[in-house]
Amino acid sequence: MIKLYRFGPGLGLPELSPFCMKVETFMRMFDIQHKSQFIRNPQAGPNGKLPFIKAEDLLIADSFLIIDYLVERFSLDIKQGLSAKALASGYMMCRMLEEHFYWIMMYSRWVDKTNWPVIKSLLMENMPPGVGSFISLMTRGHVKRQLLAQGLGRHKPEIIYQLGCRDLSTVADLLSGSPFLLGEEPSVYDATAHAFLAGTLCTTFPSPLQQHAQSLPILTEYCERMNQRYYPEGE
Repeated sequence: MIKLYRFGPGLGLPELSPFCMKVETFMRMFDIQHKSQFIRNPQAGPNGKLPFIKAEDLLIADSFLIIDYLVERFSLDIKQGLSAKALASGYMMCRMLEEHFYWIMMYSRWVDKTNWPVIKSLLMENMPPGVGSFISLMTRGHVKRQLLAQGLGRHKPEIIYQLGCRDLSTVADLLSGSPFLLGEEPSVYDATAHAFLAGTLCTTFPSPLQQHAQSLPILTEYCERMNQRYYPEGE
């Protein structure tokens, strides 16, 4: 059986990491039997990140490569009769969420002074005294450096959140008129969209991103629809 290594639940979510939740949802979407192993240390992964899977004698990291492997191994039809234009729209939306909105989520969780104590407390759970504090501060410093290198960290907070809210509005526009991103049924790209939207809307973690998402009923209804289908017991 495939074993999926991920962070696990927290902040009111079934999975803390949007990339881990993306893979978990994809595997539920295509009924792929697997077992989840919760770990809080991403350095345990082959690339120093989560998620990763163990399948037979293989260790595969990166959510994109994991899904590629699963598609090939189980001969999955992820195009589902969709047009090339629709698939391109889904792909571009996912890249926006993963390569741009993700960093704004990271800012909200790790850098924003209002929310930082919550993340620090979460990281310190089940860690020896002193160790959790050291690791949390080290990780926060790493995230700050990444945000500066990426470019978003050079902006004022209000600009960062404004850009994130624009991303959320774009997803809402793409969803307009359809229950799922590309039509009447969920596609592989819904696994990504749901992961990032749930990480914003369904968390106990308040932020300007959450406030904006809550002002867009189409996003709330979409998350509820995906949760009912793939996380029916709020697990």
